[in-house]
Order: sequence, then C-alpha cells, then structure tokens
Amino acid sequence: MSKAIHTPTNEFVQYYIKSFDKDNRISLTDKSISILLKKFPNNVELEEILLKVVSINTLYSTSILDTIKMAEWILKCNIDDRLKNGKADLVNNIAVGHGIRSNQSKDKLNPKDLIFYSFATKYCSWHNNNSFPIYDSFVEKILIEYQKRDKFSNFKAIELKDYCVFKNVICLSVSFPKPIPTILS
Repeated sequence: MSKAIHTPTNEFVQYYIKSFDKDNRISLTDKSISILLKKFPNNVELEEILLKVVSINTLYSTSILDTIKMAEWILKCNIDDRLKNGKADLVNNIAVGHGIRSNQSKDKLNPKDLIFYSFATKYCSWHNNNSFPIYDSFVEKILIEYQKRDKFSNFKAIELKDYCVFKNVICLSVSFPKPIPTILS
C-alpha cells in the first residue's frame, strides 16, 4: 500500500460504515444476499444452495467456474452444524475437494482442484458472520500493513491462507461485536 494507513478510531470506522451504506452498489449487494439467506438459511436443498452460490459468486466476483458443482459439493459436505458452531475447518472443506479444475492446468496428467478460499470464507460468513470473518485480497493487504506498523502479530502473508491462522489474526487486530467462540476448530 502506498498511502499511510489510518488508525481505526471509532470516528474513522463510522465514516467508512456510512460510506458503505451510501454506496448503493455495495449496500444493495449485501441487502440482496441478506434477503436470500433469511429465506434459505439451511444447506439441505440443492436448489437453495445453488441460489446462494450463484449470488455470492456473482456479487463478489469470486470466479467459481462451475457453480452447480460447487453447490453439489456444499450439499455433500453437510455443513449446517459446523456453520452454526463456527468450525473454522469448514472453510477449507468448502474451498477444496469439489472437483472444479482449471482447463489451463500446467500439469495435464495430474490436475488439481482450484482453491476457492475467498468464496468459502464469504459463504460461511454470510451464514454466521460472528464466527467466520471474510478473507479477500483487500483484507490481506490491510492486515499486512497494520502488522508492519503495529506489530500486533507474527504472521507471514502466506499464513493468512490458513483459515485458523487468519481467524486468529483477525481476532488480534479487531474487536468483534461478540466474541468468536471457536478460534481453532
């Protein structure tokens, strides 16, 4: 980041909350997903899961190449209890194992599943935002900058791709409205 980062005071945070709420593109996205999740809070019907996968994928540009395969994977993973209980290992469970592979894989004989880590954090967070902070490249960049400035943790950037580490770093760097019950699951 090239600009100096601000200390997140209450006033500074309130300013960005107001800016967020005024940005129709962003607030409309969140309101739409909220309505969808209120209507379909569980993950036991493929059609309902697919609606949520398509919405989160589209509105957050998470680049899921095969939304049907991802919805089938989420159904197969039987995630509702782990979502409710804030089990951090669920993020990795959704992010890999789904069988979605890139057509441009360098290793044609041994292609690997793509990793949809950011999508998985968003999907879990929309179901239980007090237990699942969202990871994306913007969050990663700002955490790294605050770490350089404030030395609040010893993480390395690559470690933020481990959800348990990421969740611990978030808990060290911000104060959640409610405590996160299960840091390491």
